[in-house]
Amino acid sequence: MKTYFNCSEKKHFAQLIVMMLATVSTASIFAAEPGRIVLQVDKPGAPIDPMFYGLMTEEINYSYDGGLYGELIQNRIFKNPRDNRGPAPLIYRTDDVDLFLTEHDSMTAFSCKIPNGKYLAKLYFAETDENITGPGQRVFSFNVQGRDIEDFDILQKADGLKCAYIEPVLVEVTDEKFEINFKAQTGNPAISAIAVLPLPEHAGGPGLAATAVRINAGASEPYTDSIGKVWQPETGFEGGQIIDRNPSEDVPIRPIANVPHWFLVTSGGAEGEAAVDTEDPVNATALT
Repeated sequence: MKTYFNCSEKKHFAQLIVMMLATVSTASIFAAEPGRIVLQVDKPGAPIDPMFYGLMTEEINYSYDGGLYGELIQNRIFKNPRDNRGPAPLIYRTDDVDLFLTEHDSMTAFSCKIPNGKYLAKLYFAETDENITGPGQRVFSFNVQGRDIEDFDILQKADGLKCAYIEPVLVEVTDEKFEINFKAQTGNPAISAIAVLPLPEHAGGPGLAATAVRINAGASEPYTDSIGKVWQPETGFEGGQIIDRNPSEDVPIRPIANVPHWFLVTSGGAEGEAAVDTEDPVNATALT
């Protein structure tokens, strides 16, 4: 018995056969030609200027999103200045990072002359020692004008490393002297700043109008905070040492002659013209 197909069926059947053959043929081609990489070392590409010998990647915050745009570099000169540290804060939970980057460590006491009256003492702390990895590794006690603060753990109080914490203490001065005594327990006591502020109801009394004391422990010069208050440099501590964790530093920059500073900066291994160039166009000609 013969099977008959109409014209439409014949056409469809023929198309199906062609598609099957094409699929088999394509698979055979790919199987026969595996991928390969050919290096033609005898055919160099575009020439590269010999002075173009490296990449500047110090300011990675903005330099990989379509290119390095000079106006977005922190201060245009590839440095880490004291007052501009990029998007990640060095100390968390504060607008006044500089108060916490210096500290006095291992002291036994602090004192200052101040008129008699009632005050709010604010003690500023931040655990900045990266060797402290958990609670209990720095614990100390202190007495503020007769008020005891026992088993004080900066890391625990601040709830983390490099987090700001302020301990408020209400005090009364009766002998024109404000005093704190520190006692080490585990590790050494440390403090970042001390403020002694007249209480509002007493601020207008005789001798109290301008008696607020603000000391930035470990600092060598005055500091103006985010609300315009001036903090005096280190004074009044007994014993111990100053610790400065401020990472700012002026790294010498040796630019290549006739090359825009924002485009290429020499490294310590520069040779030839770059090695002997003594010009410093950083502020004079950069991005002008």
